[in-house]
Amino acid sequence: MKTTLLLSFALLCSFSLTAQSKSAKNPLQVGLGLTGIAYIGDLSSRVTQFQRVHPGGNLSLQTETSRPLGLQVNGGFGKFVEQIESQTGTPANTFVETRFFYGDLRLRYRFWVNKKFRPYLAAGAGVLVFSPRDEDGKFLIRDGSTRNDAEEKYNTAVPQLPVTGGVFMKINAISGLSIDYTYRFTPTDYLDNISQLGQKKGFDVLHALQVSFYFTMGNP
Repeated sequence: MKTTLLLSFALLCSFSLTAQSKSAKNPLQVGLGLTGIAYIGDLSSRVTQFQRVHPGGNLSLQTETSRPLGLQVNGGFGKFVEQIESQTGTPANTFVETRFFYGDLRLRYRFWVNKKFRPYLAAGAGVLVFSPRDEDGKFLIRDGSTRNDAEEKYNTAVPQLPVTGGVFMKINAISGLSIDYTYRFTPTDYLDNISQLGQKKGFDVLHALQVSFYFTMGNP
């Protein structure tokens, strides 16, 4: 159900951008990205939050214009896996594998729009759907013994706020490449199923390095 909602959201945004691009005579630009994802939370350390990186994918849609400021729709998926030897305040889980899907709308500002290399900054808001699991692939949200069961309940669909910085390189009139870094704020401490029994205070964070290939549909 949640996956269907995300796909519907992506299709709706795609149709919206397509209609916008036709009416404004600005072609639709599609980006396909390969993402390396890591997380910062109760089971991570200063070392593992940069070393334990897992692959994901991203689809982005925007219109190709000469204006520096524009909108971008993103949808994607990924996961992270983390484990520690012991956890203070048992019975919190010491292992987690969390798979997630997301969709967001970002406001993007591009520098040097007429140059081959175009640095950019972006920020936006969207939805993140996640599912923490144990070593056997079972959903940890159903295992109340890993939390203060009477007190700790959480939603697996939450808002998320991505902030991105990167650079785009134009290859030719219809294609280009980009590399960027995204820091994704989430208002939840349960991406790893741990909050009150954890060793760190504050919300969990996802961050990622992404390489994308862009192609423009129609003549720019």
